[in-house]
Formats: sequence, structure tokens, C-alpha cells
Amino acid sequence: MQRTVTYNLSNNITALNEKEFAGSDILFGWTQYAGRDATSRDIVKNGISDFIGKYNSQNVTLYAIWDSGISVTAKSEGNDDRVKHYFRDSSSGYYVIDLSVYKVYAPAGTVLAGWTGGFLGDTVKNGKIYLNEISDDSNYFTIHAVYKKLLTVKYSIHTAYSASVIRNDSVIEGNGLDSNRTVVAKTGYTFKGWFVQGDESKTIIGLSTYKFTEDTVLVAVFTDSEGNEVW
Repeated sequence: MQRTVTYNLSNNITALNEKEFAGSDILFGWTQYAGRDATSRDIVKNGISDFIGKYNSQNVTLYAIWDSGISVTAKSEGNDDRVKHYFRDSSSGYYVIDLSVYKVYAPAGTVLAGWTGGFLGDTVKNGKIYLNEISDDSNYFTIHAVYKKLLTVKYSIHTAYSASVIRNDSVIEGNGLDSNRTVVAKTGYTFKGWFVQGDESKTIIGLSTYKFTEDTVLVAVFTDSEGNEVW
């Protein structure tokens, strides 16, 4: 649809401040350049009320940017589908999809690790997603919950070398701990780190980078005054 509006420097027009063309869509803004989208920096958001201030005496062709919105369907085992409709963010022009709003119940012994599929691709994601692309394929806007086991990490600290006590931690399968755990060594000993109980090599691991795949006991390693490792 096209419309021609005449204006002059003494007669500003406000007609394009009305959302009169959109039908069921929302008028997001206007641009002087064909082919731009809502994320372009030159977009004038919503309507234009000040033609004189914006364009002075130019003859301009303006292209409307419409927003019909998108509906995201979140599917998860044992839960009803969660459907939420989004319009473009007025500041950035993107669809801002906050995955944390999709509250679901996880099967026993598991936790919600994130969401995958559709516009998220094959990876598991959380938090806010900034989406510009749209599709007529409903599957593109369908995402699926990913559940993982909640594992327990226990700590074994020999009382001959330290009086520290560390409570058990919980960690999602495939993840590391948020931070390392240190203990206070007794006089004559220095805390060195942790190895996984059952590992014959007794390799010191980084707790934040190690990927836990089962319930695990970590054994504290110390060095004595002569540099010998003890645990």
C-alpha cells in the first residue's frame, strides 16, 4: 500500500503518527531506505510527527517496518506446552526472548539444563536470546526442554592434614563447579588440590573445568614439608 502526503515548512503533518495502515500488524517504524529491518539504526520508531524537523524541505519516500510478532512454543516432558507471543523490542528492534520465563517441572532426579531446537539450534541455551530472523515454519519457533541429572559431589579430607569440613555440592551432569574449593592445611602441610576418588593416577583436577558425569568423591591432596604428596 502506498500513500502520498504533501507538507510544507509552515504546515507540519502528523498523519503518519497513526497506525492506520497495519491491519493486525504493529507499525514499528519508518525508514528512508528500502530493504532495511527493525534493527537498522536509521529507523524512526513508531510514527513520525515532526516532518519539518526530520526532513526539512526534502521530498522523501518512507518505507514502513511492520511487526506481526512471533509466538514461541516451549515443549517439555510432563508439562503442558508454554506459548508466549513477542513483539520487537522498541530499543533494539530484536525479539528478546527470555528463556527463564518458561517455568516447568523436571522429572525426579533431574533439573532443567536449558532449551534447544528451533531458532536455538542444536546447542542448549539459557537466558535471553536476541532474535531478528523470522520464518513461516512453526517448528522454527518451537523449543524443547533439556533435562540432566543432578549429581552429588562429596569431599574427603584426611584429618591428619586439615581440620576443614566442606559440605556436599550439587552439580548438573556435564558441568563443573562454579568455583574451586580450598581447605586450610595444618602446620607442616600445604593444600595442593583435589583428585577423583578411584583415579589411580591421582591427577589434580580443576573443579570449574572438570565435567562431572556421576556422583563423585573428591580427595584432598597435600604436600608435607619435604614436598611429598599425602592424602
